[in-house]
Amino acid sequence: MRIPILLGSAALLFLVGRVPADTITLVDGQVLQNVAVKSADVRQVVFREGRREKILPSWKVEKITPTNPPRNYRKGLEYAQNPDEIDMAVEAFRKFAERTSPKSSHAWLRPFALWNVAQLFIQEGDAKGWADGVAEMEALNKKFPDNFFLPAYYKLKFIHYLDEGEKGKRNLQLLITKWIRKIQANKYPDTYLYLAQLDQIMVERDILRKLSPAHALPRIKAILDKCGTAAPLAATRAKVEMGWTLLALRKSEEARKYFEEVRWKPMLCDLNEARTWLGLGLTYIQKKGSTPEDYKNALLDFMRVVINFQDLGKKSFFAQNLIAEALYYAEDAYKKWGGPQWQDCCKRLRARRRTRYRSTIWGQRK
Repeated sequence: MRIPILLGSAALLFLVGRVPADTITLVDGQVLQNVAVKSADVRQVVFREGRREKILPSWKVEKITPTNPPRNYRKGLEYAQNPDEIDMAVEAFRKFAERTSPKSSHAWLRPFALWNVAQLFIQEGDAKGWADGVAEMEALNKKFPDNFFLPAYYKLKFIHYLDEGEKGKRNLQLLITKWIRKIQANKYPDTYLYLAQLDQIMVERDILRKLSPAHALPRIKAILDKCGTAAPLAATRAKVEMGWTLLALRKSEEARKYFEEVRWKPMLCDLNEARTWLGLGLTYIQKKGSTPEDYKNALLDFMRVVINFQDLGKKSFFAQNLIAEALYYAEDAYKKWGGPQWQDCCKRLRARRRTRYRSTIWGQRK
């Protein structure tokens, strides 16, 4: 999920007299250093590398880090490191956004400054911080209608409504529908359309329970076929949804192939990477005639979710429930594997689930 909160500690580097140089990190993990960004919006990022001007589709870009930003932007980054100076950070970022000329070589950073302001409010972690942050993002979208952060804005709200459970269901539907219409009306890259359609299928299948796995399968296949090799980000996500749909249809062997194909790919956001490992573990315990070795493999995959995505669970209630589900099945897998001290280990797994995740559905299961 491309949601850069700030632009990284490297952005604090400021060497007087140095030629401006930026860093672009791609969704596949590749890093482009010592480039000069000229513009960045929802469609593309234009930059100079050496003497050549190059263009990247924005969906390929994970984040952009300015190495030598102007003074107010730099001060905003510095203040943001100190919880007691957040107000000064907000003021510095706003000054930069308001005072930087559209003709400046740093004009592309104006939406980034306003995005940082929104993230500083959201990081407060309470309802007011969220409301203020969303208000800032909506003001950003009004001032820069096609800004680079539109997909991240949509994804933040998507996760927020997922976290709200029953309360957020209607908002989820409206959010996805509006985003799909906006993509189509403005002819944004197809990758964003496919990702939104996959979100729609997931919500209708798993949250609203109004789309059966049998009916979801051809819709996901159709998106996967459209992706081909031109939209690898969406294709990777589509394979996750294929895996979960096949699991629901009790086709564990087919599901495993999809999960195994994408499990180590950096193109997955943390939430969908966690769903991939959870789904992969479930394929081992769902198959007919599961052996102790299968349960051991399942346990390893479940524990990857529990251990590797703890931080995600601190930010998202939906993720907490995924971790609790992984703990629930980890206990069952450990018992059926019969590994060392399985009784004590199962007790610890159960205790962890029922204490740390007691407010979740899976945390309350006996």
